[in-house]
Amino acid sequence: MIFLKNKKNRGACPVRSSASNGASLPELLIYVAILALILAILINMILVIGKSYGRLKSSRALEAVGEVALEQVVREIRKASAVNAASVLGTSPGKLVLDTTDDAGASAMMEFALIGEAVYQRLNGGAHNPLTASSTAITSLIFRELTNGRTKAIRAELTGQSGEGVAFRSEKFYTTVVLRGSYLNQ
Repeated sequence: MIFLKNKKNRGACPVRSSASNGASLPELLIYVAILALILAILINMILVIGKSYGRLKSSRALEAVGEVALEQVVREIRKASAVNAASVLGTSPGKLVLDTTDDAGASAMMEFALIGEAVYQRLNGGAHNPLTASSTAITSLIFRELTNGRTKAIRAELTGQSGEGVAFRSEKFYTTVVLRGSYLNQ
């Protein structure tokens, strides 16, 4: 720094010369280091938020599929009067065939089965209607028949997967439902 004399105060005051304008090298290095640290923290936060969003999206899709599929299975089991002998119970991929009635009151057969990676519903041998979305993979579907001498119940177990990499999720869903027709006919 060059000291110039101030004519008014007659004292010395520091004034920068044009040759030393700007920041020194140590100051510049400190500013760059602070900026790099802030950028690293921001990038890390963005990556963590992205991973969390992927996990949340995967969990939501899986829970929605499990809820919708088992809700339909529960509804049809409650309406059923008996489990048909064509059912494949206790193993995966399971198949549940129910003796039930249609909306007009005529006897009907409702079938639930795992085909590929999706759960399908079929009424009276008609077209297969998917109950699960293509964004999830159902890896296991098991139906078990429970009886106590007077009533019958069905336990449904569904295992699904969704997402990839860090967003991968696998969950099991269970439900047990009593066939209303099994105790009303007694």
